[in-house]
Amino acid sequence: MKDFDKIWTIYEEAFPSIERRDRESQNRLMKNTNYQIKVYYENDNLIGFIFYWDLQDFLFIEHLAVDKVYRGRGYGKKMMKEMLSLSNRNIILEVEFPKDELSQSRIEFYSSLGFSLNRTKYFQPSYGKDKGEIPLLLMSYPNLIPSDEEKNIVNKIHNSVYNFKGL
Repeated sequence: MKDFDKIWTIYEEAFPSIERRDRESQNRLMKNTNYQIKVYYENDNLIGFIFYWDLQDFLFIEHLAVDKVYRGRGYGKKMMKEMLSLSNRNIILEVEFPKDELSQSRIEFYSSLGFSLNRTKYFQPSYGKDKGEIPLLLMSYPNLIPSDEEKNIVNKIHNSVYNFKGL
């Protein structure tokens, strides 16, 4: 993949170790046909990327990152709007609990794009050895996840994205 080393640098800078894969796992994952990487450029400059999963009934956005040089200029919103226009299926992503200004601003960012904050009990399974699970919340677009679909959606994310069979 073109510019993967630069994408990886942005990925490592944007996410703490507990919230990302190691390079070897990422390389294996890129062979999975349900896993997609959408890369954004402007004037041949790499702006950022979205790592997402096509899980048939919905899309799951695993990671969104903008190069630190371009942050705060509206690129994240532009990238997400383009992503939302790609599919008429629901789109789901994870966010941290609103415990501080940064986590609250992330929720507000996605809310401004039409995402709804679900109250589903959820945790992100471990990304690997010596990395624990993380309690998070799910946001969905364009509607809340129906209560009768919550368990199936969580199971699908856990099984497909994290290869976690614990539920």
